[in-house]
Amino acid sequence: MAEARARSQFPDHLAGELEALGQDLLVGGKAATAMVGACRATWRRASVGRFPFIFAAVLLARRGRAKEASALLEHAAGNTFAGVLRRYLVKTGRLGVPSRRRDSADTLNVWTSTALSEKEMVATVRAFTGLLSGADASPVGSVPAILDIGTGNGILICRFINRLISAYRLKDLHLILLDRSEAMLREALLNCQRLVRLRLRVSTIHCPIESLSERQIVRLGKENLWFATAASCLHHLPRDLKVTTLATVRRLASLVLLEELEGNHDLPDRDSLELVWSVQRFYGALIRSVLRTNVSQAQQEGCIDQFLLAEAMRILTRAKSRRGDHHTSRGEWCSVAREAGFASVEGLATELGSHGPCCLTFRLRAEI
Repeated sequence: MAEARARSQFPDHLAGELEALGQDLLVGGKAATAMVGACRATWRRASVGRFPFIFAAVLLARRGRAKEASALLEHAAGNTFAGVLRRYLVKTGRLGVPSRRRDSADTLNVWTSTALSEKEMVATVRAFTGLLSGADASPVGSVPAILDIGTGNGILICRFINRLISAYRLKDLHLILLDRSEAMLREALLNCQRLVRLRLRVSTIHCPIESLSERQIVRLGKENLWFATAASCLHHLPRDLKVTTLATVRRLASLVLLEELEGNHDLPDRDSLELVWSVQRFYGALIRSVLRTNVSQAQQEGCIDQFLLAEAMRILTRAKSRRGDHHTSRGEWCSVAREAGFASVEGLATELGSHGPCCLTFRLRAEI
């Protein structure tokens, strides 16, 4: 995978000017009204859209100056993330984390109905199919087993299995679904029974992958897995837990197919230019896609407030270890996989549009 600079990272040659702007707020204590001219001048010179206003507003709101931050965001009209952030600041008067119903399938289903989510799913299934074919890994046993980590509503793994049926002449399959949400497991089970076109035995494990007990690990190790998949389900882990969790997965399956959206929310410090830049680009693209989806306004706002905005606010306001979402770069994922003990790490990067995040897919092999 080419080591191109991620679009989630702020352009190096523009960083100095924005960092000086931040210092004026953090050290100089300038009033928001005095910052408007500086933000506008920086925006025109740096060619980074309305980001200077967003960066300054986040720094102000983090210090309890939500009213001034909201006034600054008025100058970022047309930026989706700025509009949603301003609405939230006006409503709550603070930069905090919205309430989130973690076990609700509703918000996730609104997200998976978006055009951006569909693009991600199509790109993932296509990439996984090619990566598996290139691995020269035949099904194991008369009834091969697949472990799907973080299965969500199960639609992605159903589509992937249907692509494999003719290619590998599958007649029977044991599918093991693992997810932290009981509601999602129930929905995934129904979708697998409805959508997969072969004899299918489905087992479920209600547990976060990082919390598997040794007994569960030993039991799964006896399944003689063909491979494991993990799509958009490991970014909630900070870097050290990504390493230990992938090391556990390596004990279960010698071949792992991994997918994540690329961001830069793990390593940058709070209040850093890199962190605010990545959050507003990443979540701005996701929120735009929700707002263009043909669902009710209440459903849109529920998905944004309880899911996407909740994630963005945690990343912007909490210490690194407590962010809850740690999307990272393609280079970092490769480093993490190697530190977890995988001998071979190969990947693909698929653009999901000019303003959307990049879809990263990897084939991880325990042995070469």
